[in-house]
Amino acid sequence: MNLSRIQFLASLLLMSSLTGCGEDVASSRRDRPSPGATRPEALPEAKGLRSQLPREKGSPILTYAEEIQKTLAGSLPESLYRLIPDQEKDDESASITVTSLGRPLVDCGTGSAFKTITARIADCAQKNSDRATWDGTRFGVAGDGSWRLVAKNSGDEFWLDSLTNLIWSPVLEATNWCRASGNTQGVGGNVTVNCQTGTVGQPSCEDVTLDVAGTDVRWRIPTRNDFLQADLNGLRSVLVKEPADTGLWTGTVRGGSTDRREAWLYQSKEGTLSSDAMTASKSVRCIGAGPL
Repeated sequence: MNLSRIQFLASLLLMSSLTGCGEDVASSRRDRPSPGATRPEALPEAKGLRSQLPREKGSPILTYAEEIQKTLAGSLPESLYRLIPDQEKDDESASITVTSLGRPLVDCGTGSAFKTITARIADCAQKNSDRATWDGTRFGVAGDGSWRLVAKNSGDEFWLDSLTNLIWSPVLEATNWCRASGNTQGVGGNVTVNCQTGTVGQPSCEDVTLDVAGTDVRWRIPTRNDFLQADLNGLRSVLVKEPADTGLWTGTVRGGSTDRREAWLYQSKEGTLSSDAMTASKSVRCIGAGPL
């Protein structure tokens, strides 16, 4: 084989390899979004979020991804879901409360015999039947979750938000923000409220108990966003409300308040937010994590 023929074959092989590489590169580029592009595959965290689109009670709860897909495809059933709110039906469903079913009457879920939250829930369901459950799909009108009664001791009720697996305590007595949150910081830097002088003995989340020895539940004060998330999940339709017009402390300091001396309050009657001085006396509700 002469030199010119060898050079010719080599050039063909080189061109073939370059073509293949070009296809691989082009293919890989097609698989990647261009700079600034938004693709659903790049936002997996949004796929499981429940849509707050108004819906008929009992209709399936959509995710935001499903809402977008059905809306763009024109396949969203207008008899079940509303892009335009209905003044009679879309009233946040605050009236569809556990009270409508009747609040649970029988004490349940307390005592050292129960080692898990699931065991407590089963005991409450057995003793209180439908009154131990609030089903967001059945009673809610948006992306509400389901709630399970974990324990009842006289007037105190503990409920589990099934979407977060957090337990919500009954309302505790009013106290200042320092004691409510468990904060013990002194003055210094941006901190201008001295929490080292809080009144010892007043209730705080450290004092909450399910009256058991076998369940290790850790409690804390809910943040502003904890309340907002639970509100979306149906909190106001389930939990016994705090005394009128008092509000509940959150663990979130109001950044825009003078000298950071205020913290946010959540009012469960209407789901509104306000703020007050940390030295004010307000009611407390706590959230806990325990073994399911």
